Amino acid sequence: MERHEQLGDRKAGQARRVVSRSRLRTDALPVLLRPVADQAARHARRVLDQAASHRPRRVSRRVRTGSAMAMVAQGLSGVGGSREWRRTAAGRCGRHSGVAFHALALRFGDRVPRLVSRHRNCVAAAGVVVDLLGVLPGVSQLSALRRADSPGRTRAGRVGPRRRAADASMRARLLDLLACPTCVADLELLDAEHDREEVVRGELACRRCGDRFPIAGGIPRFPPATADDRVRSTAQNFGAQWRVFDELAAHHEAQFRDWIAPVRPSLLRGKRVLELGCGKGRHTRVVAEWGVDEIVAVDVSDAVDVAYRHTRHQPHVHVIQADINRLPLKRVFGYAFSIGVLHHLENPAAGFRAMVDHVEPGGAVSCWVYARENNGWIIRVVDPLRRLLFSRLGPRALYAVALVAASALFAVIRVVYRPLRSAGVGARLFYADYLRYISTFPFREIHTIVYDHLTAPTAFYISRDEFEGWFRDAGLADVVIAWHNANSWRGFGVIGSR
Repeated sequence: MERHEQLGDRKAGQARRVVSRSRLRTDALPVLLRPVADQAARHARRVLDQAASHRPRRVSRRVRTGSAMAMVAQGLSGVGGSREWRRTAAGRCGRHSGVAFHALALRFGDRVPRLVSRHRNCVAAAGVVVDLLGVLPGVSQLSALRRADSPGRTRAGRVGPRRRAADASMRARLLDLLACPTCVADLELLDAEHDREEVVRGELACRRCGDRFPIAGGIPRFPPATADDRVRSTAQNFGAQWRVFDELAAHHEAQFRDWIAPVRPSLLRGKRVLELGCGKGRHTRVVAEWGVDEIVAVDVSDAVDVAYRHTRHQPHVHVIQADINRLPLKRVFGYAFSIGVLHHLENPAAGFRAMVDHVEPGGAVSCWVYARENNGWIIRVVDPLRRLLFSRLGPRALYAVALVAASALFAVIRVVYRPLRSAGVGARLFYADYLRYISTFPFREIHTIVYDHLTAPTAFYISRDEFEGWFRDAGLADVVIAWHNANSWRGFGVIGSR
């Protein structure tokens, strides 16, 4: 395999040089094709990563599939844009496609770079069709969306997790933090299979009321507080979203710091931290690197499997599946936060109170919610369409709708809002604060944002008075309420003694 990778790297380097020397210039195409090239490169990387962990007899099929996606990415990277951009995109794909190019080299020999360069327009067109139709099994994002309709299935399409014991286990010390969500009594571990200090599978049983809760895939699972259809739909929709949009990016930390300001990493150092609504674990992973003692990430949806996959290498991170209004936790946390989640609850104020009730006196809480102010156009136009139409679509249909909307939005913010970020005239544009803020985000993040705004059956837009009332009614001190991007509220408060 090492020899194959070396040969593949050499062929990838040749292809990168050919593409970077291409003289084809079409300035209008990069805005639309760059996201597709990035997506194709991600697909090739994912296939090749998967190939390394599968049986040898299955590697060849995956390598062939990866080869096709690598050609698509290389072809797209040579269409339009400046020479520097083409070189960067080609390099990104080449770094992750050594084995794939080895397969191409075996088939076409030294003709690989010439093929990629000569047929880049055809490959680009084929790449767009492939991406939209999902004709490459196990690679296309739409294939993942088909699997998203089956919550019990993993990304590979198999029912239930299929990992080594050490990769799917609950850390035993989590028991010290857990409590029965019904009667708040201690839980005990039954029928457990251990791998050193970690629990592979088993059951948690209440010492008082006898309720039992399974540990599946290394994650304790607690049923939601209600079986309401809207609650179930919200959990299913967000679970499907984070299984598809599961990437972690460098800009997530800066975005998270904006949402929890004025909190700094030093405030969390050495503390137990609680995150409500962890989604795919993008904030969990950031906070885990800030020197916290432990962090417990909670989500009611199947997104906990994605969060666990992203954080399982961090020994002080615990992921549990539970309802915010029925938390199976003791009051042992020094800091708690919830970003973009409370406004999707049937009773946002009750969710905020549940978060406060699990923080020790002297601890602190932060949250971020949609604002009612300055979002009138969303409340009058987008919100009704979301409730009556978009949230009822299946994942594949909503993905396509969001892709079209995101493509238009991405073109506008890159052509209009990004160049005017620092100019005085930019502040007078429509929805300027927010659109200028996201104008530097990659296309994949824009697609995620649009999908996120369309998928939830429930979404409330909170006024400043109502938001401040949450902190006042909870008796918090040193409260800071701030206007964020002129379309949302962020809040911070300290828990007083009781």
